[in-house]
Amino acid sequence: MKLYLKLWPYFREHWGRCLVVLVNVFLFAVANMYFLALVKELSYDIERGRVGLFIYRICAGLTLALVRSLTSYAQTYNMEWIGQRLVMRLRLKMYEHLQRLSMDFFNKWKIGEIMSRSTNDLQVVQGVFVSNVVTLLPELFTFVGVLIYLSVLSWPLLLITLITLPLFAFLIQLFTRRMRRISKYNQRKLADLASVLQESIYGISIIKAFAAENKEIDNYTKENERSFWISMKGARLYALQEPILFMLQISMIMVIFMIGGVQIIEGHITVGNFIAFCLGLGMLVNPVTIFGKISVKQQQAEVALGRIFELLETEPTVKEAARPQKKNITGQVQFQDLSFAYTPANGLVLKNIELEVRTGEVLALVGPSGGGKTTLVNLLPRFYDATSGRLLIDGLDVKEYSFNSLRSQIGIVTQETILFSGTIRENIAYGKTDATQSEIEQAARMANADSFIKLFPSGYLTYVGERGVRLSGGQKQRVAIARAILSDPKILILDEATSALDNESEKLVQQALENLMRSRTTFVIAHRLSTIVNADRIAVLEDGRIIAIGKHAELLQTCPLYQKLYKLQKAKEENA
Repeated sequence: MKLYLKLWPYFREHWGRCLVVLVNVFLFAVANMYFLALVKELSYDIERGRVGLFIYRICAGLTLALVRSLTSYAQTYNMEWIGQRLVMRLRLKMYEHLQRLSMDFFNKWKIGEIMSRSTNDLQVVQGVFVSNVVTLLPELFTFVGVLIYLSVLSWPLLLITLITLPLFAFLIQLFTRRMRRISKYNQRKLADLASVLQESIYGISIIKAFAAENKEIDNYTKENERSFWISMKGARLYALQEPILFMLQISMIMVIFMIGGVQIIEGHITVGNFIAFCLGLGMLVNPVTIFGKISVKQQQAEVALGRIFELLETEPTVKEAARPQKKNITGQVQFQDLSFAYTPANGLVLKNIELEVRTGEVLALVGPSGGGKTTLVNLLPRFYDATSGRLLIDGLDVKEYSFNSLRSQIGIVTQETILFSGTIRENIAYGKTDATQSEIEQAARMANADSFIKLFPSGYLTYVGERGVRLSGGQKQRVAIARAILSDPKILILDEATSALDNESEKLVQQALENLMRSRTTFVIAHRLSTIVNADRIAVLEDGRIIAIGKHAELLQTCPLYQKLYKLQKAKEENA
């Protein structure tokens, strides 16, 4: 019930259509009850030979059927409209919420799980919950109305009918409990299946490189089989429910026929009343049977709805201040006794960092893998918040800036270049959608990208494909640099921006990076010696601590770890 109350705001904004639905549902139920009365009177007309009234009531019945059909159309169409809008709003709200969640959420949740809740679960809600409401509302009104009418026709027969209803309710409850358990497990398995598919598509090059296609097909087949058999448990339960309820329904009707026949013979009830009662009995039992079918399917919708709201109610761990600051920054950065842990159980990744970076300074971060270099720079745009200590930009705690103000003034170029499906122009202008063509081309020239872009027949309107698959690694990296140049950041983060490139591409990208770094506070994580040596200062990180900081020549004399890293990288470049 709590889940349905959470949907109330979505229905409330369409109260006009909800009112139309309720009015038509009421008219539908009234038409059903009037039809019973009409059948009773028709039987009297036949018995007494009243031809004129008989023809009149036949015409009235046809008119009634037309009214019933029109109300059925109006309620179904409007309820479908409300339901489709509800699902559309839920889908949009989920997407908006995902955009606002913190990075740690995406570290914990599988992509397949997120995709399953955003697609499969919404489809279940749309296909089951919406159609169930459309079916159940008119049947519910009809049930109440017919119940009252049958009590007038013959309360002894109605009492016998009502005795069987608890048995119906017990069986329905038994089926729904089991279906709920099956539905929960099935939705989880569908999410696992989506995760396997997503990972295989993302890693298709590795799969092919290791000739592991058959292995991956076997893995997917196993997950697919598990999902199939769980689905079949639900299908078997659903298929078993209908014949059991049907047998109970037929048994009840036969008992009513037997008792009613005796009452007709003894003169306790007229034939017309009994015919009307039997028709009404069908209308009475039908909603119970439909409710039984719906309640089993409804468990799937409730499970899906619960999974959707679980995601929607997940709070971001990194939140904007109540009154966030919007101000231009110069790029001065201070880390004050800063420590950070992704989770308390895994321990600190950064420990008591004390560091000040001047405006326009280039700071290189070096150290063994896992030393905390990437984690340190990820705190600047508030992908995560420090566990303790403070991070200041221009003397103001980063938590005081608005997300938009802070992140729009920080540029990031990483080893794994992220391009979006669209044109080269759209990707370069991603952070500045109102940029002119001349500004875009100027940024591309500074990134050494203009020359290769103009070789394409469509130039800047060339479609890059999903994740930029139609461009080479060096071309993608230069487009990403052009994107960063166009946004004109005051703080720049370069995280292994050239490590995955060949020598020729690396030279072009390195030139573009040098253009980008001018007059900007820059944090560089790199192995390339020229980048490190030319930095204003170098910070050496080990096990989450800054163990040394200074210029290249100083560190070669004073820091054994830096000496070791430098010699290893120098030997590597000479061998290359």
